[in-house]
Amino acid sequence: MQAKPIILALFICFISWSAIAQNKFTGNDAGILHQLNQSLTQSIVFDGFSPPVASRIYAYCNVAAYESLRVGDASKTSLVNQLNFFEKLDDREFEKGLDHRVVMIECFRLTAKNLVYRFFFVDSTCQQLLKALKPETDAKVYTRSIGAAEKLHALIEKRIIGDNYSRTRDMPKYTPSEKEGHWQPTSPTYGDALEPYWQTIKPWTLDSFLQFKITGPPAFSAEKGSAFYNGAKDVYDAVNKLTAEQKELCVFWDCNPQKTNFKGHLMYKTRQLTPAGHWMGITRYACLQKETDLLTTAKIYALVTIAMADGFILAWTEKFKNDNIRPESYIQKYIDGNWRPLLETPLFPEHPSAHSTISGAAGAVLDKFFDDNTSFMDSTEIEFGSKPRFFHSFSEAASEAAISRFYAGIHYKVACDQGLILGRELGQNVLERIKLN
Repeated sequence: MQAKPIILALFICFISWSAIAQNKFTGNDAGILHQLNQSLTQSIVFDGFSPPVASRIYAYCNVAAYESLRVGDASKTSLVNQLNFFEKLDDREFEKGLDHRVVMIECFRLTAKNLVYRFFFVDSTCQQLLKALKPETDAKVYTRSIGAAEKLHALIEKRIIGDNYSRTRDMPKYTPSEKEGHWQPTSPTYGDALEPYWQTIKPWTLDSFLQFKITGPPAFSAEKGSAFYNGAKDVYDAVNKLTAEQKELCVFWDCNPQKTNFKGHLMYKTRQLTPAGHWMGITRYACLQKETDLLTTAKIYALVTIAMADGFILAWTEKFKNDNIRPESYIQKYIDGNWRPLLETPLFPEHPSAHSTISGAAGAVLDKFFDDNTSFMDSTEIEFGSKPRFFHSFSEAASEAAISRFYAGIHYKVACDQGLILGRELGQNVLERIKLN
């Protein structure tokens, strides 16, 4: 690691958190949106939302943020009019003379209220920001802006209500297959499958789940020397020979929102960032480093979150179609009954790696707005006990996130590779489909 990037990252972190404490904006009005997303992340972490659900929350709130900054201005391209399952927005229905910062804060606030439980994190931040803006905004403009936010939110709320999320809360409990080679719950909780119906959530940009094709897992076999056995043996050997550096990167990219801990006979959960939350942190650092303005920052957040939301839908579709056994279950049954992975195995089928998928997607979007040689320091996990890590590019960070799942013992190598390929193709598709001026 290089000294200067570390110092820069820590300086950015200090300045931005100081700004929140003092209710000031960092450099330009983009600081408003960074604060909004940080408060949203706090809500998501404390609520303990699963990775797919968290991605949905980030996407809706950041679509609301971008659209708020251009609503009523037909010269700037609408985002919602390019996405699936939104009602068409007509700019002529909105009054002129708005403070788009006020529209954004209020629409973000109203959207988050639909999606999180511990809404007070977002609400208190929004109220402080609106309080800071109100004295410098004409009273009539302020009132019009709040009204525009309410009207825009009504359109977004219709999609929230109709995207099938509520239906998935009432669907029957998932029953794992008892056939050999299929997914089974794993230690320490042996809990139910996580979001088994997420593939029914309405996608944001996808025309068909068949438009992306990835290689599936090898045919299941317990026979020594088979492709499946060799893939599991590779995981077994890798975990047994991990270096200190490899262990460090596994913990850094863990992103298990509810990590299980043991202290003697006591078992308890601690809260962490989701994979999407980690990439929101990377997005924030990249924007701060490049000093992007508010509208550009909103574009980046919106496209990154849309790509990640669709990434989870795609990955979950493939996961429950393949229904592949996890390395932990396979290795304990066919190789070594006492073996344990480094990290807790997530409670859903294995192929492909979802973290690899959304990392590939987010990295592809960020490469578009910056460049594929942008170096940065990722300090996102400092508050969760990990040291900052330096990367030469977003692609490098995505590749490390992917391989960390193999080193951690929770994915076969092919699932990490194929997830990364799927994510990068998805990210490019999002960029090609959505045009924002």
